[in-house]
Amino acid sequence: MKQIIFIRHGEKTKKDPINLSNKGFERARELVSFFINNTNYELLKTPDKIIAMKQAHKKSSNRPYQTVTPLAEYLSINIFSPFKRDQIEELVDYIKNMEFNCLLICWEHSCIPKIVSRLLNTNHELIWGLNPESKEISNNYSAVWILKDNIIS
Repeated sequence: MKQIIFIRHGEKTKKDPINLSNKGFERARELVSFFINNTNYELLKTPDKIIAMKQAHKKSSNRPYQTVTPLAEYLSINIFSPFKRDQIEELVDYIKNMEFNCLLICWEHSCIPKIVSRLLNTNHELIWGLNPESKEISNNYSAVWILKDNIIS
């Protein structure tokens, strides 16, 4: 069964909105053990393809790419990064035509619900990071969404 896993990029500092903070780099390194130490393969597979949001220009975020780099290096997978933040239609079209068993997508959190809505062909409002333990949805860096191929249109 195919899976698409969505994560948001790691944390930034207020002084540097382009790159990950130390905490963000730590979270990126922890992705390796998150996937490798997983014991429930039916729930969470190990990615065989990775897509990260493309940095639009030198002053825009490179955090999605930085977030998945340690995992990609560990798994010896190239990171595919041709789509910028708002190129949702292009991204969804690409995903629907690509071959994969488990696709990991790292994007800016406010766009993830839009991407998922397009993949599911729904107009329902989705909220990224909805987690009862998180006091602030926008600061939830640990949320993971998993789509299985029986619900992907």
